[in-house]
Amino acid sequence: MRVAIVQPPYLPWLGYFDMLSKVDRMIFLDTVRVNLRSFQRRNRIRTPTGWTWLTLPVLKQEGKSPIFRNARVNDSIAWREQHWRAIESSYGRTPHFMEHRDFFERFYREIPASLLDINVTLIEYLAKQFRVGTKTGYASELEPKGTKTALLVDICKKIRASTYISGPTAKAYLKPELFEQERIAVEFHEYAHPVYTQRFPGFIPRMSSIDLLFNIGAAAGEII
Repeated sequence: MRVAIVQPPYLPWLGYFDMLSKVDRMIFLDTVRVNLRSFQRRNRIRTPTGWTWLTLPVLKQEGKSPIFRNARVNDSIAWREQHWRAIESSYGRTPHFMEHRDFFERFYREIPASLLDINVTLIEYLAKQFRVGTKTGYASELEPKGTKTALLVDICKKIRASTYISGPTAKAYLKPELFEQERIAVEFHEYAHPVYTQRFPGFIPRMSSIDLLFNIGAAAGEII
């Protein structure tokens, strides 16, 4: 069984769903601290002048980054309206925006201020649109032990994974020998980003996957 283990990102880019489509199970790593400088709380959308960040105002806990499953978004800041209006402004005239408008407008109005709920709900919706049906789960359900690579190995053992799929940036710190000791293979996921028609001229890669969804519609899954 091929497994990936990641902290669920906000409005993920296309490479995330390519990885999701290539594993048998995706485990949401909700037992570690949120990296406040990462895509776990922000992503990019296309604008007339280039691109802009959409960033979730995640609350710290006792001055520290929170554990993912406990992380909350600061609703005293008008992030819901800001994100929805930015998406509507950038994509309102794309060919397939109206097909998904109701979901996103309701999502930003009603979703609880839980970072985990926000990110996973968006991932599940987008995966369905891209026709990716990979089974998902939560690390917290497995009560894993250890830290860093040892934590990942323990999760793999508990779900009887034969292969662990990692993002390429993990090459700098992952210890493959710990997987090898448990007879678990390690592969690094690479993604060749496709070029497709965006609303504004001059293609810019690595946008949130909603860019592809709103511009291309039902064919998005084939392009990924």
